Amino acid sequence: MKETIVFDKPIVEISEDELRASFEHVLKWDESGAAISGFTSVTSAIIASERKFPSDTGIRDLRDIWYSSVKPVFSKLGMLRKPLKSKMSEKEFLKSRNDELEKGVVKLVRKGKMTYRDIGVIDHSRDKEPAANYEYKSLPGYSVSFGIHANIVLSTEKNTQFAELERIAQLYGCSVISGSGQCSFAAMEGLLEQIKDRVPFGREIIFLAFTDYDGFGYSIAKTFEEQMKYCISNAKVRKDYVTGELLDVKTERLGINLGQLTPAQEQNNKYELPENPVNRKWFDTTGGINGEFVGLELNAMKHPQRIKVITDGLNKHIEKYVSDYGPNIRASYVRKIAVESIDEIIGRALQQVAREETGKIKVPVVTMEEIQELALAGRSDFDIEADDSNNANIASNMRNTVYRLLGQAIA
Repeated sequence: MKETIVFDKPIVEISEDELRASFEHVLKWDESGAAISGFTSVTSAIIASERKFPSDTGIRDLRDIWYSSVKPVFSKLGMLRKPLKSKMSEKEFLKSRNDELEKGVVKLVRKGKMTYRDIGVIDHSRDKEPAANYEYKSLPGYSVSFGIHANIVLSTEKNTQFAELERIAQLYGCSVISGSGQCSFAAMEGLLEQIKDRVPFGREIIFLAFTDYDGFGYSIAKTFEEQMKYCISNAKVRKDYVTGELLDVKTERLGINLGQLTPAQEQNNKYELPENPVNRKWFDTTGGINGEFVGLELNAMKHPQRIKVITDGLNKHIEKYVSDYGPNIRASYVRKIAVESIDEIIGRALQQVAREETGKIKVPVVTMEEIQELALAGRSDFDIEADDSNNANIASNMRNTVYRLLGQAIA
């Protein structure tokens, strides 16, 4: 295996002559000056450079790295010129070059050599939500649904279906993700980070997939599981610290499947599949519909039936744990009564404190420069803690007032 070339400064700052000299053992060009080899070596060097000398800070995605590092370097090496023998359109050719970065990163992630976070990539290109407690908006502390099944992940390939699945996931207390064409490795990393410590002991992560009845629908359902397994391996998430076994993952396709529609609905909604290896492999396995090379879109199933199929799938996995909801409802109801009981007391305390003390607080002069500094520091809020003795004394007086009023109410 060829050793990755690592430079002593960002690769984008390396001159064309130095780049060509560094990669002369792998680069070849056709008569037009278009590169026809060396892509893997160059891409590996770009990724190594991004790890050592990030081209930017803050949240970003692979497109940012493409524009800041890959495109300039590829341009210097003739990798953005379409080879004379290429049959691709200009659009297809540029996409194939763009894909070199994704393929290079995926290869390293699959081998456990790096994670997307190592190059500052946090996916925001698709919808995903870990299981969470959802509070009644006007009454903080009073939950109305509970994120108690973080390990169960409703998953779909279509963003158009995500809102529907998200609502169901909120009610049942599970997680949800959209593959949006092909699920992003970086998105899966982010989801695992949020749920890994909340998988109940002895259970596995379960993807309940709702995808099209075609090659890519089946492929995407499988991709959810495959990518999560790689992420678990890279993060060393264990289900048993005695044996060292890693957390298990499995996938179950909820639909759309044959038999979920009537024969007439299947015939009315079927569509001819594009001829490609993915669809052909799927057809060889499933037989399409009655031996025809056709598939079905999720939307062939209408709303009420979609909900029934999804909730039937959830019920099968959650039924044995349904008793977990009761204690959460009970505890939340207790908080609701407590919060309502002290709400009036808190209101009176706030009014009195506001009348007596707030006018005495020294307010700093806020400048545009200070706001800009907060933005550059990644902040989205202001510091409001007392930073001098005057404000500190007032804060102490306010606390004493609140304690006194609460004490009087309780007495």
